[in-house]
Amino acid sequence: MKRILPLCSAILATFVPLGSQAAEPIPPEMLHPPEKVTIEQMKSLPAHPRLMADEARWAEMRQQVKAGGRQGELYALLRRSADELLKEPPVIYEPKYAGGNILAIIREAEHRILTLAAMYRLSGEKPYLEGARTVMHGLAETPWAPEHFLDPATACLSLSIGYDWLFSDLTPDEREKFAAKIKSAGLELTTHDQEQLSFLWADFNWNQICNTGLTFGALAIGDKDPELARYIINRTLAMLPRSAAAYAPDGLYPEGPGYWAYGTSYHVMLIEAFRSSFKTSYDLEKFPGFSVSASVIDQLTGPS
Repeated sequence: MKRILPLCSAILATFVPLGSQAAEPIPPEMLHPPEKVTIEQMKSLPAHPRLMADEARWAEMRQQVKAGGRQGELYALLRRSADELLKEPPVIYEPKYAGGNILAIIREAEHRILTLAAMYRLSGEKPYLEGARTVMHGLAETPWAPEHFLDPATACLSLSIGYDWLFSDLTPDEREKFAAKIKSAGLELTTHDQEQLSFLWADFNWNQICNTGLTFGALAIGDKDPELARYIINRTLAMLPRSAAAYAPDGLYPEGPGYWAYGTSYHVMLIEAFRSSFKTSYDLEKFPGFSVSASVIDQLTGPS
């Protein structure tokens, strides 16, 4: 089955690179990030949907699908994947062994929510809405263990996308339930004991993944707690350059192709979320080596 984000990268990402385990002192801009996003911007966020595509963009995509061509082929692929997911048994949010993380399971939930919610927005067919809603309830009712922060970061991103894309079809109780989970099990986890959060200012893929997941949550529920959301977003903008420096000078990513695919996928989603929410990318695509890294991966990929 085609995955929107490669499942194999979830397996790789359960291991923090050994060379990056030594925690650095907490950067001052982690606690007091420069104010690139203002409280006024947070209070005037566009209506839902606003993560990666607004309503006008979804309408444009629906027209492109009707026109056929490459967009029609992609739509057919998305439909096949969504139809297969509707036949799958429910996601069971239990680790394979006591004390184990559930990242692979949360990534499965992520795949289902993105695929089914996208298919519903493009087709308007209710089974895809109900399929996504079921996964969202399971994810919202599952503890997001902070000990392995890729778990809550990925869960936060996934639930935020479902909340945002399906907002007008959710009941008021569902909106409150999902927003409360995003805030308490995602955003608020990173507002205390910050000396333990070195992955947020690290120089490897956890920085991109965790900051992106938290920022999606902040953008999704920013109208409910604009001050908290503003802090999370500004902190991401201050911390991301530490990870993005790995692409310099020529795009040869030091963690290899698997981690490149994992971290860069979230980096690109973050760019699109900023563009759709604030009409700017904050130049996150302009780090030295970032754009050309895709051609480097092409050169590193063999026929197998």
